[in-house]
Amino acid sequence: MINSGVGSLCSSNKDDVKSAQAMFAAYCAMNSGKTSFPTASPPPGDMSYYVTNLPQYSSLETCAQLCVDIAAMYQTSTFCPGGPQALASCLCLKNSVSKAVSSTLSWEMKNRCHKNMLDNLSSANAVLDYYCSAARGEVTATGIVVSQTESPSTGAGSGSMATETNSPSELDASKSKGPSTGTIVGAVIGAVAGVLIGGALVFFFMRKKARGKKQIKENQSQERIQRDGGIRLNPVAPSDDIAPPPYEEGSSGAVSSRK
Repeated sequence: MINSGVGSLCSSNKDDVKSAQAMFAAYCAMNSGKTSFPTASPPPGDMSYYVTNLPQYSSLETCAQLCVDIAAMYQTSTFCPGGPQALASCLCLKNSVSKAVSSTLSWEMKNRCHKNMLDNLSSANAVLDYYCSAARGEVTATGIVVSQTESPSTGAGSGSMATETNSPSELDASKSKGPSTGTIVGAVIGAVAGVLIGGALVFFFMRKKARGKKQIKENQSQERIQRDGGIRLNPVAPSDDIAPPPYEEGSSGAVSSRK
């Protein structure tokens, strides 16, 4: 099951089958009290940085930067682990994940970067292509912008399954430059809330307008009936006094009406 499933999804990297088997074996070993899990293999290139540390990324427009962040961070919530080494390996060495990143980036660009969308998309793809070329060891990135508080993760090397060991300070530093989940989630929630509020306002005003039209039609109909049929809506005013017919007393004491 693991061989067929992982093999079909990760056909570009046969080592993924071994990694999946090792992860499942470690999971089953928890029944014996063992909680040691293997970590992802590092990429061929020395990826001690995120795509956001590249100078090419800084040259992108703000909208394009956000779309790149979302496209990369979305994979960490579904397929990829965190950390610069593991994330680069997952984003760039797995064909299925690379396609997902490209698809997510295109979708975000269409919905966020309406101005110069095609140019922004081309520039963002170029940055990701360069980042992945560095992950594959084809180029060596220069001009990396890393703050002094950041420390590159250890564990770069061969394609065999290696173990990364990070101190707490290194973990905190590596998180400081990674894509911000809170920022991205907040942006998505804000956009959805804006759409819902806008839809509710449109519905409210359309309904109010429809009620106004209905009331106008009813008033016009009543006026037409009054004008054409000669019907008074209030023929007798409440203050009108209606006098009784005159009566007079006869000689026999009987009361009869006067005609």
